[in-house]
Amino acid sequence: MTAQWHAAAVEHGLPASDPDPLQVDGHAVHPVWRSHYVAAALTALPKHVASVLEDRGFEIVPFGEDAAAWPRAFQQLANALGR
Repeated sequence: MTAQWHAAAVEHGLPASDPDPLQVDGHAVHPVWRSHYVAAALTALPKHVASVLEDRGFEIVPFGEDAAAWPRAFQQLANALGR
């Protein structure tokens, strides 16, 4: 997780993510909020990992590397986390 993303998450008042990544087929998914079934994809997830998460009922919020597009993703993440 980048320091810039983490600072923006704090500014948006989001709860801390789970301390440990969620392991899916050898791929570490982080940040993740297991109790909300939400994961933020700071980079593109492999398709099979995204499919496994979706099959488990997780909502995946994509962020990408362009911080200019993050406000919309943070709003989607906040909604998914019940904020």
